[in-house]
Amino acid sequence: MSDDLTKVYENNREHAKNAKQKFNYFFVGLTFSVLALAMKFGVQTDAIVPHISEFIGCSFLLISGILGAFQLAEESTFFSFAADIQKHEILKRVAEDRKKAGLRYQSPKGEPIHPDEAIQHYETQIESKQQFFDKKKSISNYKYRAQKWCFGTGVILLFLSYAYPKISLIFQLWS
Repeated sequence: MSDDLTKVYENNREHAKNAKQKFNYFFVGLTFSVLALAMKFGVQTDAIVPHISEFIGCSFLLISGILGAFQLAEESTFFSFAADIQKHEILKRVAEDRKKAGLRYQSPKGEPIHPDEAIQHYETQIESKQQFFDKKKSISNYKYRAQKWCFGTGVILLFLSYAYPKISLIFQLWS
């Protein structure tokens, strides 16, 4: 029964990982599409304010796209780190099983060592890799938030730059 639950859990986790990755690809594509449209259809006015707003908005979109591309590149690093941690956990479990059976443990290099030494070595490896992984994940979360903030700010600034001529016309008619 627990094997079935483990398989379901792993399938769900893999599905969620794929969905998140697809969304990130979509979002990076959307960012560069909006940026391309903004560059192609620039603001048609003589006023300087819309052009400045458009430039800053496009800059934010470019930053958002670059952050998104880096985010996609980092995902493979995260997967390899997670696989490394899992590998060390498996090797630690093997060493623990050998210790319980009263057998010697052979390191991956082929050297016979005491299981306690192997367990301690793998615990140290897991802990150091987990700390590094957590730190990288935290930085990645900040980049993700910055990417979304830059996208939102860029789109709002582009909207304001395109709306400026119409808004200024309304204010001129009103006064």
